[in-house]
This record gives sequence, structure tokens and C-alpha cells, in this order.
Amino acid sequence: MNATLRQVLLSICILFPVFVFTSIALSNLTLGLIVFLFFLLDGRDEFPKQFFPIWLLIVYIVIQFLSTFFSPIASNWSSWIEEMSVFAALIPGFVVGKDKQRLERSLFLLGLLVVILSIYSVYQYFYGWDLLRGRRPLLALFHRYHATGLQDFYLTFAGLMGLAFPLVGLTTRYVFLPLAFTIACGIGVLATMARSMILGLLFGSIVTTIFGSKKQKIIYGISFVCIILFMFSIFSATGERLSYGLEVTQKHQPRGDPTRIELWHTSMKIIRDYPILGIGNNNWNTVFEKYRKKDFSFSSTAHPHNDYLSTAVEYGIGALLVFLLFWVIVLYHLFQKWRNSSGDIREWNLGFLVSIIILLIGSVFQNYQTDAENALFLWFIVGAALRFEG
Repeated sequence: MNATLRQVLLSICILFPVFVFTSIALSNLTLGLIVFLFFLLDGRDEFPKQFFPIWLLIVYIVIQFLSTFFSPIASNWSSWIEEMSVFAALIPGFVVGKDKQRLERSLFLLGLLVVILSIYSVYQYFYGWDLLRGRRPLLALFHRYHATGLQDFYLTFAGLMGLAFPLVGLTTRYVFLPLAFTIACGIGVLATMARSMILGLLFGSIVTTIFGSKKQKIIYGISFVCIILFMFSIFSATGERLSYGLEVTQKHQPRGDPTRIELWHTSMKIIRDYPILGIGNNNWNTVFEKYRKKDFSFSSTAHPHNDYLSTAVEYGIGALLVFLLFWVIVLYHLFQKWRNSSGDIREWNLGFLVSIIILLIGSVFQNYQTDAENALFLWFIVGAALRFEG
């Protein structure tokens, strides 16, 4: 009986990334089953040896609990529990990361799905129709549309494709299929017109091309060239939007960046008044109305559009310091694993490292880590990276 349950657990964990890219409801349902089976079958063997970062994560969660409990605005327990539940995705990551064959199988299946999603995203980019929800048109810009894939929001889809980009290129020993998977991720992100993730992809491509194996240099070098060429040809609206955002064009066009800077400025004022435990989970909209500039045209923005400022606003400066320390330790640990490994193990360690860095870069300009789908896939990757030994 236990052998059968273990096989069920393993199968669901391998499929977990596919579920995250497909449906948040399916992801949460299967994650609950994974957690139940994991502890029922006593999965201590799957825990990583380098467990110290997880203790920091526990400290971070405790601070968040205290902040929510003592919130001067409102204690939004349901949203806090929902936000904390994503950390459970570490568990399928531990299970899959224990064995390289499991990783390859999991991300190969994801790569196949990514190709399908990239084709769908191109359709959405040009025609603006979310067939799954019967919604038309999607959010438009420059006479094109922000593709959402199977997600409800284009930035969610962009974050998922960006996270997958450095990993799906490692799924087989051949070059053609991994190359197709990585280009598909690039196309998906370009179709969303999400600038922060495009910059993340370009960064990831350059780093992997310089420091990767011969196979990685080929795959990500070609992917980099394709992303650049596509951005200023097939996806010209995306290239135009990025050019405006980076202010490398002289054409007149309203930009979103001044809005983002004003959000960051408002966040700093809130942090100044609530430095210890912040304002509590999901209270941004209420407090924002008090602190925003009176002539600021946006009455509600949901969050500061920066994961780090969002952490400090909601949970205080102490939470932010623990959060940053956690990521510094994780990145240092993965860097050391990459530097001290060789062969295809070295490829995987670099892939994990670049994948996480891409999202951390994107988090400077957007709240990716509090987006449920992105957070689930991120913590799956973190769990796999910490557990992976080859």
C-alpha cells in the first residue's frame, strides 16, 4: 500500500509544474494532496541537507503572522493563509529535486506544454481573445494585446514563462527540443509585452551563454538572438513598449514608469510611519488612499509593484531584512553548488540559479512573489534546487 501511495506522490509531484501552468485550482488541490501524502509517508529523506534557509523562511512567516495579528488596519487572515500556503510548494520541489531523472521528466513535460502555450499566446497577442474564459478583447497596447496564456493576467503568464526559461533547456541531452522549449518561453514572454520579464530573459540568456556548458551556450545564445529579432519584427509592439520604458526612443508616448516611481515613493512614506510590523497583509489599498499624492491619477493599485517594498510595507523592515537574507543565502548556496559541480549537474545548478535570479530581478518592478501561480512555481524551483545533488 505504501509503495502505491509513494508512486502516486511521485507522479503528482512530477506533474506539479504542469498543473501550475494550467490551473490555479488544480494546483492548490494537488498541492494539498502532496502535503498530506508526504507527511503520511514520512518523507524526511526528501528534505535537503542545507536546511538553514528554510529556518529563515519560518522566521519570516512568524513575523508575517505577528504583523497580521497586530495590524493597525485589519487582520486579513484569509488572504494571509492563502499567501502562506504557496510555501508548501517546496515539498514537491524536494521530492522531484532528489533525483535528476525526476527533474528531467517533470520539466520535459512542462516544455511540451510551454510550446503549446507559446502558440496560443501568439494568437492572443494578435487577436486578443482569451478562449478559455470567452473574454475579448484582452488588454490592448499599440494595436496588439497582452497575452495571458491559460492564466487570468498577462504578468502571471510572463512570470511563469520567465521562471521556466533557464530550466526547460536542460531536459534532454539533445539540442533541438531544449532549444524549441526555450524559444517557446521567449515567445510567450514577448507576447505578454511584460518588460521586466523580457529584461530578465535577456539577462538569463547572456549569463547562461557566458558561463554555461557548450550545450547551454548554443541553446541560450540562439535564444537570445531570436528574442532580439522577434522583439523588433513579429512582436514589434513589445519592442516599442520596451523602448519607451527604457527611454531609448524620442517618440512621444505616455509611460507607466513615472507611475511606478510614485508608487515606490508612496511606499517609502508608509514604511516610515509603520517600520516595525508594517500595516498587515492586504491593507495596501486602504492606506494608499491616505498617502498618495492628491493629483495622482490612480486611486487603487493593489500593491507597490515591487516585492521588496511590498514586504516592508505589509510586514515591516525586520521582515524585509529576513526576506533578503534568505535570498542571499539561497543564491550563495546555489552559486557554490554550481562552482563546485561539473557536467550536467553543473548545468542544472546554473539553471536553478539563473531561474531564481530572473524572478528576483522582475520583483524589483512587479509583485511576482505574491502572485499565487508564480509563487507556487518559484517555491517548487527553490525546493528542487536546495535538494538537488544529481
